[in-house]
Amino acid sequence: MQNMTATAGDGKEQKKMIDLPEDNVMGINDGLSNLLMNACCLFTSVAPPSCVYSSSSGFAAMSRAQFLREYKMVVVGDGGVGKSALTIQFIQNQFMTEYDPTIEDSYRKRYVIDEELAVLDVLDTAGQEEYRTIREQYMRSGEGFLLVYSITSRRSFEALATFHQQIVRVKDQEVLPIVIVANKSDLEYERQVGMNGRSIAKNLDCKFIETSARQRVNVDEAFCTLVREIRKHNKEQQASWPVQPSTPSIPGAHDAPKGESHVPGCRGGCIVA
Repeated sequence: MQNMTATAGDGKEQKKMIDLPEDNVMGINDGLSNLLMNACCLFTSVAPPSCVYSSSSGFAAMSRAQFLREYKMVVVGDGGVGKSALTIQFIQNQFMTEYDPTIEDSYRKRYVIDEELAVLDVLDTAGQEEYRTIREQYMRSGEGFLLVYSITSRRSFEALATFHQQIVRVKDQEVLPIVIVANKSDLEYERQVGMNGRSIAKNLDCKFIETSARQRVNVDEAFCTLVREIRKHNKEQQASWPVQPSTPSIPGAHDAPKGESHVPGCRGGCIVA
């Protein structure tokens, strides 16, 4: 009996007890194979369904593992609109009371959206013009974008067009998963921007939502909406891919040489000696 301890992707230690047969050489070899399979399972954040382990009752299949889809999200907007406040409220359930200009901060969170577990990789970017070049580098890796302005700042609203053009240019795509976020809805008495954001969102064919990081209003919904937009965009992209015409098969063209066999499920070229 050997005790193996490893750290999974979520930072928590996982332990498995592995029985290694000791009766004969074949048993030892089988035990080593199982040990290697367990190491594969333990040191990856998601265990592949094919991983098996040895137990006192013999071989048992690993419990069904769910593939965790990662969504790379970038929070963009003018300085002081509350990008960091939104992000930290979503990730840590806390509100930032002091303003500290961000250069770049990255956060990760597991979240169930529409009954599907996902890993959200959120990048909080700098809004200042002097960080434009750095911001473009982050945009290249993003799948979806929260385009944030403050309802108390007309200037931040007018800056949306510049940020949107930058995203389109960097990604070299006209249609992208974008959610326009009107933040600081709790400061209604300081409002400088009406419902113009909704009109901009309609023109850009993207979603619009008003939020309050301070009162945690629609914060989760903003990020969840962006995930849904990414999923929708990916499905549309896949549906637009051209269908490859099937190639007529030639009898005997992919037959394995004598003494060799094809791997089950492989197409023609996968041969095991």
